[in-house]
Amino acid sequence: MAESSDRFLKGMIFGGIVGAAIALLYAPKSGRELRDDIKKRSDDMKENASKGMTDARAVAAHLMDEAMKKADILSKQAEQLIDEAKETAAELLRNAESKIDEHLATEAPATEPSHAENKQKQRAHSRRKNSTQKQSSDS
Repeated sequence: MAESSDRFLKGMIFGGIVGAAIALLYAPKSGRELRDDIKKRSDDMKENASKGMTDARAVAAHLMDEAMKKADILSKQAEQLIDEAKETAAELLRNAESKIDEHLATEAPATEPSHAENKQKQRAHSRRKNSTQKQSSDS
């Protein structure tokens, strides 16, 4: 941005100098008056160019300062959003884990036999085993 404004300002100064020189050369004045006019206009243009460069630098510095302030604000806002997203994700994870634990707690009795059922199965197995052994010994 600064480079294009520098080139523009240089082009404007150069064009002004060329235009002033052509206007002075075609003016019907004596050599001394013409030289004095050229010097005066040249000094005026140098002063204007210097003032223009100073103003352009001040504007550029102001714009950079504003851009840095806005970048800082946006950076802080982004950090806040990231922190909020992390908190939300952690809360969602905790909720999901809690629901899984609840589901497993309610499903466990249905899928695992109770102590009484296990005892009953063991007795039935023992009876079958005893009856099979008894039949083998009777034969």
